[in-house]
Amino acid sequence: MDEKTIKKISIGGVVALIAIIFCLNTCSIVDPTERGVLVTFGVVSNEILEPGIHLKAPFVSKVKTYDTTPIPYKKSLGIGTDGAITSDKQTIGIDYELYWKYKAESVVDIAKRYSNKDAIYEPISTALKEIIKDEAGRISIAQFINDQTGVSNRVANRLKERVSYIPIEITQFSITNLDWSDDYDKAIRETARIAQEIERAKNEAEVAAAQAQKEVKQAEAKAQAAEFNKQAAIAKAQGEAEAKRIEGEGIAAYNRLVAQNQALEIQLKELEIKKIHEEKWDGHLVPQYIPLTAAGGIVNLSTK
Repeated sequence: MDEKTIKKISIGGVVALIAIIFCLNTCSIVDPTERGVLVTFGVVSNEILEPGIHLKAPFVSKVKTYDTTPIPYKKSLGIGTDGAITSDKQTIGIDYELYWKYKAESVVDIAKRYSNKDAIYEPISTALKEIIKDEAGRISIAQFINDQTGVSNRVANRLKERVSYIPIEITQFSITNLDWSDDYDKAIRETARIAQEIERAKNEAEVAAAQAQKEVKQAEAKAQAAEFNKQAAIAKAQGEAEAKRIEGEGIAAYNRLVAQNQALEIQLKELEIKKIHEEKWDGHLVPQYIPLTAAGGIVNLSTK
């Protein structure tokens, strides 16, 4: 291959490369989750570019794209001068996470007002720190620890109102971690120890009260049982006495009946004897004297 041919090939390659570069600079791609704006010599077009391929003037224009999905923003407030101070004068460190996104209908406004993402982050970051510190200063550290969700919701609502002039959407805010000083950590452990002792003493007192109540109930039950036994004994004695009385009355009634039967039997016997006598009497009276033969003659039985 001679020098002339090599030169032609080189020129052809350069031309092809320039053509490729030129073609690449005449179009731009906007992804499905993005929106774009056309910027020519630094001037932002008023048209929103939807997802797809868009033509532009090579080298003088560019397409600036904005992702419309939530973007994470993670920061921390450390313990110390940068930390938040609670109402009970405890310094705490806070790790937090913010999710925000560009509003699809506002990308033109964003492109005109903010040169890059950092220009948006700066007012958000400043406002967020101020709001978190203010919310921490309204409550004690214990309240903060126990109500992280509530604090997160209040911070998010205040942030949305504070940066409402920025054409973005705050989608989520959460406190992911809390930290505090060693002194407060010791105080927490001591408080937990005291609380455990109080709880143990409370449990012991409840057990003692329950035992005392049990003994009282047992004593009451014994007293009631003794009273029941006493009443039962009285009732039994009364029952036995009543039974004896009834038994005595029954025996007396029986004896009366026996006596009546005997009297009746005597009457019947007398009547029977009288009947027999009447049946055998011939109507003649028995003489007042009965002659009897004796050794000396007749014996007079007259009462004269």
